[in-house]
Amino acid sequence: MRQNLKKMALLGLGTIGGTGANFFIQVYLAKVLTVVNFGIYTSIINLINLVTPIIAFGVTSFMLKVYSEEFEDARLWFKSIIKFLFLSSLVVLFFLQIWAYMSFREVYWVFIVILFFFHALSLSLNSFTILKLQLENNFYLLSIWQFLPNILRLVLLLGIIFVYNKDFHFIGLAYFLTSLVVLSFSIKSIINLKKGDIELYQSANTNTNTNTNTNTRGFFELVKLSFPFGMAGIFYLIYYQIDIFLIALFLDYEKVAIYGVGLIFLTSSLLLPNLYYQKICMPKLHYWNANNRKLLLIFCNKNIYLNFIIGVSLVLMVGGGLGFILKYIFNSKYDSSIYLYYLMISVIPIRLMAMHFGSIMSTGGLVGDKMRIMGWAAVFNIAFNLMLIPLIGIFGAAISTILTEVFLLVLFQKKVKEFLRG
Repeated sequence: MRQNLKKMALLGLGTIGGTGANFFIQVYLAKVLTVVNFGIYTSIINLINLVTPIIAFGVTSFMLKVYSEEFEDARLWFKSIIKFLFLSSLVVLFFLQIWAYMSFREVYWVFIVILFFFHALSLSLNSFTILKLQLENNFYLLSIWQFLPNILRLVLLLGIIFVYNKDFHFIGLAYFLTSLVVLSFSIKSIINLKKGDIELYQSANTNTNTNTNTNTRGFFELVKLSFPFGMAGIFYLIYYQIDIFLIALFLDYEKVAIYGVGLIFLTSSLLLPNLYYQKICMPKLHYWNANNRKLLLIFCNKNIYLNFIIGVSLVLMVGGGLGFILKYIFNSKYDSSIYLYYLMISVIPIRLMAMHFGSIMSTGGLVGDKMRIMGWAAVFNIAFNLMLIPLIGIFGAAISTILTEVFLLVLFQKKVKEFLRG
C-alpha cells in the first residue's frame, strides 16, 4: 500500500504538472482566439485524439499483457509491430488530409492538419516509452515524462505566439516541434524494446516457461490479437469525442467551443484516477489474471465504493469552483453555460466506477467482451446524440454521455462479477 501511494504521488506530481500545462494551453487559446476559431481548434484536436489510437491500435495494451506471460520473449513481436505502425500511420495521414480538404476546401487547412498529424503520431508512439517505463517499474522517470511534453509545448506555443502572432499555422508549428522531440524518445524506446534492452520488474525467475523461443511473431497474428484492445480504445473515443463532431454538424463552432470548455473540466478531473488505473494498476492486473486470480477478486471488491466517494467529492470540488474559474480564468466568456458544465461533471462518479470494472475487463479473456460492450456503447451514444442534439442542443450531448456511462457501468459490472465468480 505504501509503495502504491509513493508511486501515485510521483505520477500525480508529474500529471499535475503536465495537466496544468495542457489546461493552461486550452485556457490561453480559449482566451486569445475568437469563439469560432477556438471551436475549429477544438474540432481539430478532438479529431486528432480520435485517430491517435488507430496508429498503435491497442498494440501497447496487448504488449503489456504479453510481457506478463512471455517476459523477455515479448521482444520477438517488435518486427511486426514496426511494420504495423508504419502502415497505420500512412492510413491516418491520408484520412486527415481528406478530412481537412472536405471540411475547409483550402490547401492551407490541409497543411495545418498535417502539422497536427505529427502530434497524433507522437502521442501514439509515446505509449511505447510509457510501456517501457511501466515494465521497468521506473515511476521516477515516468513521472517526469508525464509533464515534460506538455511543458515544452506550452513554452513553444507562448514563445511563437509572442514573437509572431496567434494564426493557426503558428499554433500548429508549436505542436509539430514538440512532436519531433517526443518522437525521438519514442523511437529510441521502440528500438530498445525490440533489442530486449529492458530490465523487467517481474524478474525472469518468475517465468515458469524455460523454453527460449527465437521465432519472430507474425504480422497478422499481431493484428488479430491486438484487435480487441484497439477496437475497445476506438469505441471509447467514439462515444467520448463524437459529441464534438455532431455538435459541429447540427449546430455551429461556437457551440463546439462551449462544449469543449466543459470537456476541459471533465478530463482534468479524471486524469489522476485514469493515471492510477492505466499506469499503476494495469501491469498488476495482467499479472494477477495470469498468476493469482484471488488478488484480482480482492482488487475488484475493495475499490468500487471508494471510487464512488472520490467521484462525488470531485463533483463537489469542481462544481464549487466553476463560477470562479469561468469568471476569472475565462473572462466570463462562458458564464452563461455554467448549468451545462454542472450537468457534464455529474457523470464523474459513474465514469470512475465504470473505469474500475473496465480495467479488469482489459485482462485475459474479457477483452473481447469489453470490445463488444464498448461497440454497443458507441452505437448507443451516437443514436442518442442524433436524437437529442437537434432537440435540445448541447445539453442533449451531455445527457447522451451520462446515459452511455450508465450503460457501460451496468454491463461492465455484470461481466466482471460473472468472470470472477467462475
